[in-house]
Amino acid sequence: IWSADALSEVIAAPVTVSGSFTLSEHMVIDLGSSVLEAAWAVLRAGGFTLRIDGRGEVSVRRRATEPRLTLDRVGARLLQPAVEHELDWSDVPNRYVAIGDGGEVAVAVNDDRLSPTSTVARGYRHDVVDTSPTLVDGEGLDAYAARMLEELSTVRDSRTYLREFWPDLTVGDVVRATMPSQGMDGDMRVRRQSLDCSHGITVTEEADMEVSAWPT
Repeated sequence: IWSADALSEVIAAPVTVSGSFTLSEHMVIDLGSSVLEAAWAVLRAGGFTLRIDGRGEVSVRRRATEPRLTLDRVGARLLQPAVEHELDWSDVPNRYVAIGDGGEVAVAVNDDRLSPTSTVARGYRHDVVDTSPTLVDGEGLDAYAARMLEELSTVRDSRTYLREFWPDLTVGDVVRATMPSQGMDGDMRVRRQSLDCSHGITVTEEADMEVSAWPT
């Protein structure tokens, strides 16, 4: 609700909000941050997102979890043959250090030898140090550090492909693919779209599968 109100003050477009959450404490925003950067920081903490539709209207809502399109053997007729694939683990940390306002420190470590980004698998520590933790829904500093390391241990396994137009499918929505022969098998979140309108509408789309290196 705060993010929607803040955005409404600085943009002319309508901004609507669906749902809400509560932070356990105040969030500190850098003085040089834009209103959009501040809004995103708050929304990410609660698992929310922004969506802009074709009319320019902005909505604040929870991140989509259910698919709007299924690409299976029947749905594959929408898909063009070439699918580009990209996966990069290099920025994933294996140690998260959270420092509270009173100087207390919580450390979460991924040392599972089965995880491709763990201290054991890599042979070195890749640290993230957080001096401004934002606790959500009453969690403690230890739980916060563990949650953040788990979230950061998820990377985007990206697919770029060309497909025919499908209505009401926009950036942030989920596409469910069951075509392992095309290298697409699982839920993908749409990250980028461009539309080409000629005889029909074709969409060049980049969508990400979320792949976790966090030990189960």
